Amino acid sequence: MFTQRLGIYIFLGFISLSVAYKITPIVTQEGIPDFLNITTEPFVRLGNNYYYFRSNIITNWYDAYQSCRDMGAGLIDFESIEEWNLINNYLNDTGIYKKYWTSSNLLADKKNVTNRTWFSTGKPMTLDIWYPGEPNNLGGNELCDEMGRYGTPKFWGLNDANCYDKLCFICKALKPATASFLVW
Repeated sequence: MFTQRLGIYIFLGFISLSVAYKITPIVTQEGIPDFLNITTEPFVRLGNNYYYFRSNIITNWYDAYQSCRDMGAGLIDFESIEEWNLINNYLNDTGIYKKYWTSSNLLADKKNVTNRTWFSTGKPMTLDIWYPGEPNNLGGNELCDEMGRYGTPKFWGLNDANCYDKLCFICKALKPATASFLVW
C-alpha cells in the first residue's frame, strides 16, 4: 500500500491541482473469475487447468515440446488419474481420436525402461495408464511417450514411441492468476 501525489500545472496563469490516491492490493487468486468473461483461446479450460489440443498438425516430440513452450505452456503431463480421465472424456466427447505426444519420456535414464519422467515438471511418471505391454522401448529407440486409443474395444493408454515419429500434441498451460487492486 502506498500513497502518491499527482500535480497538474497549467501555464496560462498558474493553476495547481493536487490529487492524492492510494493503491491497495486486494487478493490474487488462481484462474480467471467467470464474471470477467475473458477468453483463453486457443486454450480450453477443463477442470482447473488449461489445455491446447493440436490435432490438425503432426510433428516430432521435440518440435511439439518447442511449440508448447512458444505458447508459454508445456507438453501435457497428468498429475492424477482424475486429470487423465478428464482429458480422455474430453477427447471422446469431441470425437478427436488421434495420437498425442505427452511430456513423459525416458531421455534422462535410457537404461531403465520404466523410469520415465514428466519433462514439463521433472517429476517421475507414476500413474498406471500404460497400454498393456508398454512401455517396452522396442528396438531401444522408443524414448518419448504418446497417448492414444488402442486395443479392442478401444481405450486410451500410453505407449512409448520414437521421438521422431510425427504425432499431434496437447499443451498444458500454467493456471493464470487474477490480481485485484483498489484505487482511491
